[in-house]
Amino acid sequence: MKILLTLHEYLDPNSGAAGSTLSLGENYTKQGHQVIYYAYDDLPGRMSLRSKDLVFPEFTTCKILQVLKEQHIDVIDASTGDAWIWGSFLRPLTKKSPLLVTRSHGLDHMEHLERLEDAKLGNMKLSWKYPLYRGSIQLWEIATSLRCADAAFFSTIKMQIMRSTI
Repeated sequence: MKILLTLHEYLDPNSGAAGSTLSLGENYTKQGHQVIYYAYDDLPGRMSLRSKDLVFPEFTTCKILQVLKEQHIDVIDASTGDAWIWGSFLRPLTKKSPLLVTRSHGLDHMEHLERLEDAKLGNMKLSWKYPLYRGSIQLWEIATSLRCADAAFFSTIKMQIMRSTI
């Protein structure tokens, strides 16, 4: 099988999500699968980290289209929020669409609710910018990517709470 793994971080083997993604890819390779990675490392170096956060789904969509044009892919395994554009809009137009898998720790919406509660209690002050992306659009992107996936894998047991917030 050919598998495209995406992650909206730098592929550092000593980092949590990146290390897990690299380990997953190594295990796929050991089982005889071909793995392609796509992460912040592949974006233009001159871009700031915040810019990469904002545009990674768009760049991921372009990467998926490029890879599908060049070769057959069996599975797109994307972290939450990465493939929502392709999965929602372009996938229905794709002949023989690959399986779309979304993997998540499942805590994004819970973390948001806890931040709002902490702010309400005066334990933290949220930036005026927080509701513009992290507290709104990004949560919507995450929920959308979970909805359009064929399968979703969670690394925590918090799935029941996650389902109630999506």
